[in-house]
Amino acid sequence: MNPDHEQAEKAQAFQNAADQEARLLLKRPGLKLSQEAQELLLRSVSNATALENLRENFVESNGINELYPLYISRDMGKESIDLEGYDFQIVEGVATFCGFNDSNTHLRVLAPEWNIDKYYLGRITEDYKSLVHMNALRLSAYHEGVAEGDSEIGSASTKTGEVLDRLPQNISEKEFRALQNRMLYSVLEFTEEEGHLKNNTSVVLLLEWRGRRLLFTGDAEWDGKGMEEGRKNCCWDVMYGIPEVKKVLLNPLDYFKVSHHGSINGTPFEKQGFQKIVEKMVIPGRTEVVVSTKWGTHNKKNPIPSVNIMKDLGSLAKNKRKYPHDPDDQLQNEYQPQRTDQEPDLPDDTARYVETVFEPVD
Repeated sequence: MNPDHEQAEKAQAFQNAADQEARLLLKRPGLKLSQEAQELLLRSVSNATALENLRENFVESNGINELYPLYISRDMGKESIDLEGYDFQIVEGVATFCGFNDSNTHLRVLAPEWNIDKYYLGRITEDYKSLVHMNALRLSAYHEGVAEGDSEIGSASTKTGEVLDRLPQNISEKEFRALQNRMLYSVLEFTEEEGHLKNNTSVVLLLEWRGRRLLFTGDAEWDGKGMEEGRKNCCWDVMYGIPEVKKVLLNPLDYFKVSHHGSINGTPFEKQGFQKIVEKMVIPGRTEVVVSTKWGTHNKKNPIPSVNIMKDLGSLAKNKRKYPHDPDDQLQNEYQPQRTDQEPDLPDDTARYVETVFEPVD
């Protein structure tokens, strides 16, 4: 997100708080975390460095043109953004970049929406059940409408690391440890929630090239609840809920990059979502489906990639294949989309990608 984006101020305050809490926990001496919890915190901490590299270091070291970076959204044409120097149009309500050497090539931006706070963060109120939202209430960005005396509750949030390591005199050690564990859980939940926010502000791009349609979905998530103004919405639900985007999205694809590494919440998967969305895009005999993933790096409850999603997409994909040595024995005899983690290594074994070749449609 653009650090100067006025309609993402709350989302960025939320992210900054999660990053600060994660750093404090990782510095805490003697803290033993599960692999999953540690990866969650490290992802939060590394994000700021990654963004700095993209915005500054990458540009300088590669001599990239001064128009970079451009923070894009589906409805960016409605905002006061300086687009001088770009061959940019709004086509059927969707931001579209032209100006390629091939005049039959267009790049459409299907997500995110410009107003990030409104669509992807939603209202934060005290009636939310999750403890994470109580933490969000403590941020200065959410102090509107809170009595001045009540705003002091915010001081505890930024000092979690200190509180966890200090045994107060007015509480028993047992009670303190219980409180300590609850605060640890709260920070982990806070960081996980912030991870969903990152995923759902993914840039979703549709590349149209000589009659071919290639969809790149990033880490976009889906929860099947539909889109509602003022609520925390998922990226797929927002795209499906905006008529202009839905009209462009629900057409046959030649290439589909599966979102969020094939996770259960990365593709419109429930029957309703699969039939209404995926089956209109992924066409047997036409659509190449690719999953960028790595088996065994996430929790066992909802493993990535999802067995059911791999089976269902494998039944439709033009490039379906079987991986007899799949680490998950449920998939060893099933057709799947093409997966980066199961394809043979290339000479440079630090890279994991698959090649897909398209001929233009005359």
